[in-house]
Formats: sequence, structure tokens, C-alpha cells
Amino acid sequence: MKRCDEEDLIDFCLRQRVDFDPVAWLTYPHPSRQELAAVALFLARVAWYGHPHELAQVAEQLQPGCAGNLATLVQQTGFDCSRFSNRLRTRLSHAATLS
Repeated sequence: MKRCDEEDLIDFCLRQRVDFDPVAWLTYPHPSRQELAAVALFLARVAWYGHPHELAQVAEQLQPGCAGNLATLVQQTGFDCSRFSNRLRTRLSHAATLS
């Protein structure tokens, strides 16, 4: 995932954590539906983000058959779960201190 795409996606995920809208995920103009599915499936599996069932459904709609295949999506897309998680959590923490 390109850094500029990652930054845009982190901004999107920040907004979606509070005002979750599955349609927004399905229509988000990310260059790769496969990368977006990887992010949705990853976030569906972490306890700190929320919306796990909805995110799993979004991932399945973006990339049919992806449920249970996060490792495959990560490998195919080069999605760095750890980096994305750290950056998103840092931004969420920063946003919380500003509120």
C-alpha cells in the first residue's frame, strides 16, 4: 500500500470509528478493493476498533470469500497490519486527547 493511500485510509478509519457507515466503506475511492477488504477484515479482528460484525460483512462484500483469509489478503496486498495498527491507534489516541 502506498503511503499516501495509507494516510487517506487512516483518516477514513478515524471518521468511521465514530460514525460507522458500511456504504461508505463500499464506495470509498481506494485504488484497491482488495487492500480495503484487508483493512476491514483486520479491523474486524481487533478489539480496540469496534464494529467487528459490520466490518467482516464489508470485507466479504469487497472481496467475496475473504472471511478467514486475512493472511492471504495481507500477503497478496503487502498490507502491513502492524504499521497500520500503530499509526491508526496513535491517531485515535491523539484525537481523544484533543476532544
